[in-house]
Amino acid sequence: MGGANPRFTDLPLQLVFGLRPRRLQAYENAPFFTIVNYEQMVRDALEVNERLRPEIVVLDEAQRIKNWSTKTAQAVKRLRSRYAFILTGTPIENRIDEIHSLMDFLDPSVLGPCSASTAIFTRWTTGAPGGVPQPRTTPRSHQTFHAPPPQGGGGDRAAGANRPESFRAAQRATAASYATMNNR
Repeated sequence: MGGANPRFTDLPLQLVFGLRPRRLQAYENAPFFTIVNYEQMVRDALEVNERLRPEIVVLDEAQRIKNWSTKTAQAVKRLRSRYAFILTGTPIENRIDEIHSLMDFLDPSVLGPCSASTAIFTRWTTGAPGGVPQPRTTPRSHQTFHAPPPQGGGGDRAAGANRPESFRAAQRATAASYATMNNR
């Protein structure tokens, strides 16, 4: 199960597979990189949290969790880590719940509950009252967006922790894109 791939790094890695007792042992004695497939996470997510305690979780082919109601998405979202990244080459379709599911994995505190995000998005796209103002018609709309109160703790992104430094960086990026859109 272990080894290194000198083509990319000299750091040790392991591919986790096989029967459950072997997988659980692999989580206990993990090298720097541990690679696990989605199907194993359905069975092993809680043990990964307890035994492996990953600092970073990277999901390749993240479209596997865009449907929030699948067992796979629910299991993967139980993973606890300080940092998370998603990679996908599959375009997101025109469904806000798919984007929400991906964002919920990255940081559950950003969009809040799916039902609230969907309602705001629907009002925004239809122009109904209560929606988020569109940037072209309201040049300073980014200034009305405020950070939610801190939740959770310990820097655990899956517990809904609010990381102010990341949030401020996102606010600055959003403000810059709004300013660019309004100056066209």
